[in-house]
Amino acid sequence: MLAELPEVKRVVVLVDDLDRCLPPAALAILETIKLFLAVKKMAFVIAADQTMVQDAIAANLAGTGRGETFARYYLEKIVQIRFDMPPLREQDATKLLERELSRFLHRHRSQPNPQLLDRFYARYYDYLIDRLDTPRSIRRYVSQLDAVYARLAAEVDLVDFIEAERRDVRSPDAPHGRGKYG
Repeated sequence: MLAELPEVKRVVVLVDDLDRCLPPAALAILETIKLFLAVKKMAFVIAADQTMVQDAIAANLAGTGRGETFARYYLEKIVQIRFDMPPLREQDATKLLERELSRFLHRHRSQPNPQLLDRFYARYYDYLIDRLDTPRSIRRYVSQLDAVYARLAAEVDLVDFIEAERRDVRSPDAPHGRGKYG
């Protein structure tokens, strides 16, 4: 079909966050990709945590006794060129966290007070860098700050609020609600 379209040089399909799908959906997507692997001019780029995808495949084969081994070979057949993203360097995580927190402060205070920033970094910087080690975790943390702080801005001190939300990063099961700010 694509071979009949000379103006189309290649169709590239980006499959992002496959590792965030439930196991049946992840396997269904991979099975669909397999249908197109033999089509000329088709290419797929899968952005996902390989271990999570393998676990999803293995979960679909629970009870067969061949889940983990089959999952590894299954992915090897589909993924022809693998590229592992290097981990986020600490200095890059620091820059991203500083940029995202600066944006947060601008959204909630017209001019961020330098003393406020110093107070924040003095109390929380080291801990957050250890816990927020991916762009997703940093953005999730700041999004969490945005979502909750907008409702509580008049009632809580900003740094105390950020400290309370930091506790949620450390303990994802911590109870939510106003009680943690008191």
